[in-house]
Amino acid sequence: MRPAALPTAFAPVDDLAKEPAAARKTVIFTENKAGTLFYINHKHFDHNRVDFRAKLNTVHTPRC
Repeated sequence: MRPAALPTAFAPVDDLAKEPAAARKTVIFTENKAGTLFYINHKHFDHNRVDFRAKLNTVHTPRC
């Protein structure tokens, strides 16, 4: 089997800057002083938990 060729360009990206936002979310990233524990909006990061959901084909703007 031969290795597949890498793409030479990315797929086109739609400019969503002028689209109306369906929602705004405040996202606060923090960590403990040792840099070993991480938090999102004051909740300990858990990769099994979903904190935000967005409806397909909508624009959401984070405030970090």
